[in-house]
Amino acid sequence: MHILHKCGGLPKVIRAAAGTRGEETFWRFLREDNFVSRLKDEPRLKDLFVWLLSYFHSCPDVLKPCIFYLPIFPLNHIIRRRRLVRRWIAEGYSRDSKESTAEKNGEMSFSKLVNLSMIQAPRTITETSAEHNCCKRMPLCQANGFFREYIVSQSMEDNLVFALEGHCDKNLQRTGRHLAIERSWDRDQNVYKSIDFARLRSLTVFGRWGSFFVSDKMRLLRCWIWRTCLQV
Repeated sequence: MHILHKCGGLPKVIRAAAGTRGEETFWRFLREDNFVSRLKDEPRLKDLFVWLLSYFHSCPDVLKPCIFYLPIFPLNHIIRRRRLVRRWIAEGYSRDSKESTAEKNGEMSFSKLVNLSMIQAPRTITETSAEHNCCKRMPLCQANGFFREYIVSQSMEDNLVFALEGHCDKNLQRTGRHLAIERSWDRDQNVYKSIDFARLRSLTVFGRWGSFFVSDKMRLLRCWIWRTCLQV
């Protein structure tokens, strides 16, 4: 099931997986973290990697901040539509325009990401209900697993989102605008204190809260964003 989520339900990805199943090349990649970044080194999957790059490059620039914000949420995490749109507004990724409000623009961005398959109905919803919700409001959603893997591999370079999960190296050289602390992270204070928070603007915590999560080095952190993020 974990591998199925990573395929994101995309026919092109599933066909690529089926075509390499005998050698287990693609299946091996799917089991690894940040596997998309390694696709370019595998000749048999080169076409899939080229398609993936082209797909992202063809996305409108106005949508890209909303897209690269998605890795804040763990793989398969169910997201409330309204909360996601409000986050985009709070971060300045969806703004008022002459023609429309920030909220309406955010809703429009959400619909476009659904049409691009970047955002999907949760897989716990039946196909009939999911199809109905896509046409209506889709109150709950989740990031497409395959596209999320690509975004994660790129966000390391773009310094937009970075996440703490599992066991991290103390010498982790990571910085960005948004920090996500996942349930799986071991809450190592030494690792946390070694992170550069100079550009951090929002903090999202999944699971157990630690008092040391708030640091004096977080000078750009929007406290009101931080408070809402605690209730993801």
